[in-house]
Order: sequence, then structure tokens, then C-alpha cells
Amino acid sequence: MRKKILFGIGQIGKNALMFYGRENVHCFVDNNPEKVGNAYKDVEIISFNQLKEIHTDYDIVITALAYDAISQQLFSAGITSFEKYRNPTIFEYLPAIKPVIPKELVSSDRLDVAVKYLYAKDIISKIDDSPAKALYARMILAWSGAIEASNEKLKLNLDEHFRSFEQLCESIQKEGFKETDFIPIKENNTIFNGAHRLAAALALDRNAYAGVVGTGAGISRDVTFRFFEENGFSRNDKIRILRGFADLFDECGIIVLFAPIKEQWNYVISQMQKDFKLVGSVDIDLSHNYIAFEILVKEIYGEYFNVNGIHRKISLLKMSPLELRVVLVSNEKEKLETNEFYDKLTAYKNSIREMLGYDLNAESYCLFHASECFREHTHLKNVLLSVNNINTIEGRVSSLYREEFLYRTIELRKICKEKCVSIEDVCLSGSTTMDVYGIRESMDDDIIVSSGLSQEYPADSLFSEKLPLLQVITRLRTELS
Repeated sequence: MRKKILFGIGQIGKNALMFYGRENVHCFVDNNPEKVGNAYKDVEIISFNQLKEIHTDYDIVITALAYDAISQQLFSAGITSFEKYRNPTIFEYLPAIKPVIPKELVSSDRLDVAVKYLYAKDIISKIDDSPAKALYARMILAWSGAIEASNEKLKLNLDEHFRSFEQLCESIQKEGFKETDFIPIKENNTIFNGAHRLAAALALDRNAYAGVVGTGAGISRDVTFRFFEENGFSRNDKIRILRGFADLFDECGIIVLFAPIKEQWNYVISQMQKDFKLVGSVDIDLSHNYIAFEILVKEIYGEYFNVNGIHRKISLLKMSPLELRVVLVSNEKEKLETNEFYDKLTAYKNSIREMLGYDLNAESYCLFHASECFREHTHLKNVLLSVNNINTIEGRVSSLYREEFLYRTIELRKICKEKCVSIEDVCLSGSTTMDVYGIRESMDDDIIVSSGLSQEYPADSLFSEKLPLLQVITRLRTELS
């Protein structure tokens, strides 16, 4: 029998040494340079570079919880023969594995979870060839070239990734989240591994299991927004990623930086990071489309600004490039109470306005805007972190909506409120969409409702009693614009 090389000198590796016996283990390998060159129970600890020179003479066993990351490291070096340590005693060093609410594990240091969550929702809803699936594919290709080992299964292409994730979602949906498939987490409550499991639990709204692992468990790579920037992800991809996180992490704030202070955008963000956790930012350039810019500014302020004030603001902003930067921050840093978080964001907004006002003659409210409460954050999220909304705005041929059309949509919102129906479950369709774009007038409004809503209310009963102008079309559909 060939001797073994144990990859990982944490508690699992030490257990493995006892299990195999000192005489059957050639050495340990570890990625921590402080451990390399030392020995444990007279077994030498070597570096990864040293392993590459001798790996053909021994059986390699991964003795760390970071199996995915280490297996990818081995693949990248051309080492394809290895196994995972399976002795049940690997769990002995863990504290009691406990049930967790998946949202408590969401972190902006692991934005891959947001991407996988978006795709998992489409898997569950049986929506194929969606933007979320395409985004997931691009992330996997950028991360590993689609060659990964996970749960002892080698995945060599995107189809195998798709199939594996679909099977995982189906398993959790049918059988629940198994305790034996617990998510390893760090002491700061961020995940160490198991992003697909967490994303599936989030999409299915199922509780999960987690257990804290120590520093000896192995290596783990964060996936921050910088990863997507460095790998050239598009504007719409970035919007979807930020939206996915904002939907999962409730205590977020959105900051809008306008072009009159474009030279100071990076300065503002750097100062912001002293007090808030920066999730990411995306630039929206509408210099080619002044109509879209006017509409977007109006939607940003909505009911929070009077009509004359909005027109004044638009006039001033149009003197600069028609660009803005949308910044998403979170309450991860200080973990304040919700009201305190938004109060601090408001105070920061006012201080930046005052500071930058010294350099600019334009009215200071044309420089910077931020959500002052959760309600306004939700509004800005739906305006700025919605690819559908941005694309619709860019496609409009007029900055004005018809009065009759606005009346009907206002009435629709009122009826939804009276019936306790979320507007997230209602979608305008048909000729109405052409009215939204300003292409032609619609005589009535076609409506699509979610499948759950269509089962609760018979066709036409929801709106037609109070709004005869609306032609209600009830269809089964789970993805609403």
C-alpha cells in the first residue's frame, strides 16, 4: 500500500494521522507558510510547491473542510488523483451543529451566494435560459473555467454544474435541509463553504444547519464585488448581483452620486467606507439618452420631491454629463439598529453635501442622494437595482406618461392596497407595455398575476369590479417584471 500525503494540518488532518497510522503517512501539506517546515508527531509539513514535485509517488488525501478550494488548487496544478478523508471522526472537533436562518449567513464577502440564489429561484420556478442562469454560468467560468470538484464529484463543464445545482435544489425541496449537509461557517458567521447549499435554502425559504469551523479547517476564498469588476462583468450583471444581495440582506442603503461631483466619486466612497460596509457600485451612463436621464431622476425622487424641485434639479444636472453612480452599502460593519443605521446614513449625506458644496456653485442637493429610511431604500432599489426598469427607461421615446394611463395605474395600486395584494404579484402586459414605452396608446390594461394569486381569486374578480377599464388576463407565471 502506498503511503499517503495529508493535505491540511488542522484537526481533521490530525485525526486522519491517527486513523491511518504514522507509518502510513509520508507528510502533511498546508497552505499556511507559518506551518510549513514544522512537524506534527514527527511528520513533516511541506508546502504546495514541494507537493507538486512528489505527488506521483503517494496517495493524496484532502483533510480539510475546504475541499472545493483545495481540489481546485490541485486541478490547477495538474494533480487530478486525490480523495477526500471520509472518517466520521472529522466531525468530532466541531461544536454542536445547529439550525440557522439562512439570511443570517448572508455576507457581502460572499456575493457568489447572491448569484446562486438568483439562479436557484429560477430552477425552483422551472424557468430555463434566464438572465440569472447566464450570470451564474459567467461566474462559474470566471471562477474556475467550469472545472471543479465538489462533494467528491468532478464537474468538467457548465452542464454538469447546472445539473448538480438542479439536483441539490430538488433534494432540499423534497427532503428538507439535512443536518449531515451542514454549512461550515467561520466564527464571524460568514460561510466557509457550501454556497450552493445556502443559496438553495434561501431560494426555498428553508432553515439550514451550520457548524463553526476553526482555523485549521483549510482555506476559503471570498467572492467580493471586486471579483466581478476584475473579470469584466457587465453593467446589467452588476445590477443583478447588487439587487440579489439587497433582497437577501435587509439593512442596506443606496447612495446616488451625480456627475457634478464625478471627480470626487472615489473620494466620497473612500470616506463612506470608514463608517459603512461597501457592497459594490455600478455606473449608469445615459449620456446618449437625455429622455431616459430625465425619467430616471424623476423616478429616483418620486414622491419625495415636489414637481418644481425635480424640474429644477434636472435642469441643473443636465449641465453635467448624464451619468450617475449607484452605491450599495450595508449595516454589516457596526450592526446598528435599523433606525440608527439610516440616521447615520442621512447624517453622512448631509456632511458630504456640506463639504463638497465649498467647491461647487451648483445647489448641493444636485450632488448626492441617499436613502433615509427603509421605505426609501426599497423605492431606490426598485428604481436603480432593476435591470427591467433601467432597460425600460432607456427604451422610452417620451419623458411623459399619458394622464389617462397614469390614472389607471394609480387606481390599480389603490385596488391592490384595498385587497391586500402585493404589487410584486401584479404585472402589466400586452399593449400596456407599449404605452409604458410611449410607442402608442393602450385602450385598457392587460394584467398578469402570479400563480398563487390566480388560485386565490377567480379570473376577473380581482380588479374588474372596481376598474372596468382593466381587461384582466390571468395566467400562470412566476417571474414578474
